[in-house]
Amino acid sequence: MTRLIRHHIALAVFFLSLVIAWAVFPAWRGFWMNEDQWIEWASFLFFGAAAFVLLLRVTPRTTKDIAVGALCLLAALDEISFGERIFGFVAPSVGGVKIDGAHDLIEFLRIVPKEVFGLGKGAHLALLLVLVGLALWGMVRMARRFSWRWDAEDSLGVVACLAVAVAMMIDAHVLGFKHLAVEMEEILETSAGFGMFLYARYRAGRAALDRVEA
Repeated sequence: MTRLIRHHIALAVFFLSLVIAWAVFPAWRGFWMNEDQWIEWASFLFFGAAAFVLLLRVTPRTTKDIAVGALCLLAALDEISFGERIFGFVAPSVGGVKIDGAHDLIEFLRIVPKEVFGLGKGAHLALLLVLVGLALWGMVRMARRFSWRWDAEDSLGVVACLAVAVAMMIDAHVLGFKHLAVEMEEILETSAGFGMFLYARYRAGRAALDRVEA
């Protein structure tokens, strides 16, 4: 069994452990799912550690390491609302939606075009598809510009990104699971942070091995 496969298994076990804990101990849900509780801080620490490794410990560093590390840093800051509650400042509101995290951008795109600009359902969906397409196009352009190469280790990062994407959609009620929004959002985000940390550690080990072989 390769190290990469073990990392994928570790990520799956971590996610399932959180789901089982949520199911078996319902009395604890409020304690560990609310704002500033341990699961949210665990997400912050995992994403922060991944950013630290990718931005400061991987040598030589590629543009892909820098890009993913920057995203992990943003994800870590997003978990603590960019320090709003810690430092006591008030995040701005746009169209009645308070913007203190990435998930609020989805909420903004879900609510504001319909309620502020009066867009119909079809026009609103078309706008969302255009914005998603532009984001994907930008990512592809960046990958081509810097000649990013797909490696097997990137699968850990892809799984983590998918978990974050699903968490954001659940949180914005795009999938309709309102009663699970808080719980599943936090579980998926913490699992994604753990996955990014595993990815960063794998990248650091791979880079060190490449240096030795060189």
